[in-house]
Amino acid sequence: MVAGGKAGRMTVKAEGTKADAVSTDFLGFLGDIRKGQFAYECAVELEKVVKAVRAENKGGKLTVEIDIAPLTAGDASTLNVKAKAKGKAPEPAVPSAVFYSTAQNTLQRKDPRQMEMDV
Repeated sequence: MVAGGKAGRMTVKAEGTKADAVSTDFLGFLGDIRKGQFAYECAVELEKVVKAVRAENKGGKLTVEIDIAPLTAGDASTLNVKAKAKGKAPEPAVPSAVFYSTAQNTLQRKDPRQMEMDV
């Protein structure tokens, strides 16, 4: 597969397939959704995920979902486009603590089976 093209326009040539060359203005399409607000939201979510990945040294994810449906039934020439971006930052590590259970089903920090020593 070979990619190239002008700014905002991407041409993809998939060698060995029926579609010898496919041209799409995907970046322009993203910029048109909600007058550029969607592209901005994607950038903000991406920045949040990258910041968290760097801080936690764990993987994150950015999901871009675009729903496309006919505006009216029976007429697929006019389409309704709904898009959302959602970032999933890695969760920070939460420290755990050790507790001991008692016969009364409560928790305490000291082991009830161990005798205390006078020092």
